[in-house]
Amino acid sequence: MKNKKGFTLMEFIFVVIIVAVLSTFAVQTYSKVRERAKMSDAANMMAQGVAAQERYFLKRNAYTNKWSYLDIGVENKEGLFKNEDTSEVYYTKGTGPDNTGNGFAVDFEFDYYHHGFAVAQRVGSEKYTYKLVRPFGQGQLYCIPVSENEEDVNFCMDYAGVDVMTDLPTNPMVPIPQKIKLDMK
Repeated sequence: MKNKKGFTLMEFIFVVIIVAVLSTFAVQTYSKVRERAKMSDAANMMAQGVAAQERYFLKRNAYTNKWSYLDIGVENKEGLFKNEDTSEVYYTKGTGPDNTGNGFAVDFEFDYYHHGFAVAQRVGSEKYTYKLVRPFGQGQLYCIPVSENEEDVNFCMDYAGVDVMTDLPTNPMVPIPQKIKLDMK
């Protein structure tokens, strides 16, 4: 009786196929985990901004669209950038006004009824373009697909825990944000 040592070609091909399938799932899962981590950074910054806006409102009876007016100390961080409309945007993860990083642009927006929102727009990524919206005075964070981008829709559906796009929560920023009088001291 002859003792065979080693693999046959069929066994080797079978192992390669299994490894390829498993690595495909691992890469997809890793990509979602990385995106969730970036989202978590933006959500944390938004929560800090909303809490600071509420404290600012208690002192001055008005909201502001400037991060540097708030008591969370972002004015010295690299991520702060002044817009042409005198508001300020905070950029996460090395993202800047040229959108070359891979993070979020976090800004404050207000609607016609003076409701305030912290809005984080995903920038610097070709795969994702969604935005996060957090109304002042609420703890809920909304994931809003910016376009019909399949990656955005799937990511926001996964975040919201829904199975179909029509079950996604609607954007709380309705009507469309407009310029209102803000405290610009």
